[in-house]
Amino acid sequence: MKPSNPFRIGSGVVISAGAMVLAGAEIGDGAVIGAGAVVTKPVQPFGIYAGVPAKKLRSRQTFAPWWDFSIPVHAGKSAGAERDRLRPKRLSRLPRGAA
Repeated sequence: MKPSNPFRIGSGVVISAGAMVLAGAEIGDGAVIGAGAVVTKPVQPFGIYAGVPAKKLRSRQTFAPWWDFSIPVHAGKSAGAERDRLRPKRLSRLPRGAA
């Protein structure tokens, strides 16, 4: 059975604990919904909303969305190999005089 008024949630959205999105509401990309908010109407992209019913507090768009970027691959290496190269090395044992 298909819902009569489905809702849509965009990319990179943060929905805090206890928030409710009612049927027919749309949440734009990158929006933030505060804890306990009730979304009854469309939410603009990159907006910060809170309250019952949810109202726009401010906008947070300051840069390009993270999902528009690709993961760089350096010199034919995978992104995982690059991450491992940059990760600090762990000591196999404690230095002398420790513990």
